[in-house]
Amino acid sequence: MIEEPKRHQSRFCLLRSNFSGKTLITALASNAVQRRSGYRAAHIHGKRYGELFGAMGLAKDGVDMAMMRGTSPLTPDVMKAGIVNLRDSYASLERNLAELLCRRWEAPQTANSSGTCASKQCLTQGMLTFTLDLHRNRNGELHVCEQVLIAQRHSTLGWPFVLAFQRDVDEEVPKSQLLQAAASDQLFHLVQSRAGAVQQWLLELSMGPSEAAAWFDQLVMQCWQPQHCASPFAARDQPGTLDIRQQRLQSPTSEDVYDQTTLAGL
Repeated sequence: MIEEPKRHQSRFCLLRSNFSGKTLITALASNAVQRRSGYRAAHIHGKRYGELFGAMGLAKDGVDMAMMRGTSPLTPDVMKAGIVNLRDSYASLERNLAELLCRRWEAPQTANSSGTCASKQCLTQGMLTFTLDLHRNRNGELHVCEQVLIAQRHSTLGWPFVLAFQRDVDEEVPKSQLLQAAASDQLFHLVQSRAGAVQQWLLELSMGPSEAAAWFDQLVMQCWQPQHCASPFAARDQPGTLDIRQQRLQSPTSEDVYDQTTLAGL
């Protein structure tokens, strides 16, 4: 079992798109994710990532109000609106990332003509985004989870995937602050305010491009054999590598691109 690099305490999941290219499915969950969530790997693998852990699942299954400690200043209506908006925001992010992964299998000449092929291929070679969500563990306990999601491809086979790093930030971003921001359409600004902290987090990972690429490749080979055969474009369309020590997080050009995230091409 490949586990997190010992030099940092981040948890991670490796995600793939479903066959429709609309959702992200958990293909691998690290030991730390299993410990934090209370779920074994057999329960996690194959499940929709945002629904199993985040506000998407909270909105679907409901919330035990006894677990909403730390949100006492908020009314039930505000809490409900916050959870619903968190759900919608993450669903939008998930849909866009899943579509990017699915698009990786398209030949350049058959890609959707609504944009340039070069830009689409570039986006699937490396993308980094970060966000905040409300996660729930098996016991029903809620915590604010900051996530960095990295869309990449296997360096030789070209298989696309998303690596989701997680960490708890309840002390920096209380549940009440997250829900209030989401309910009042200020979630984008709250996430933006975390850019410096996320940049420092990435620096602490201290992974250079060759090291990161080798680690990503190992994870993919360990957990996922896609139903597709190896892409014939992998050899001529090699993915870029990720140097997370040098990446700078950049803001989207407008809030209606992703209302909960900041993207930077790698």
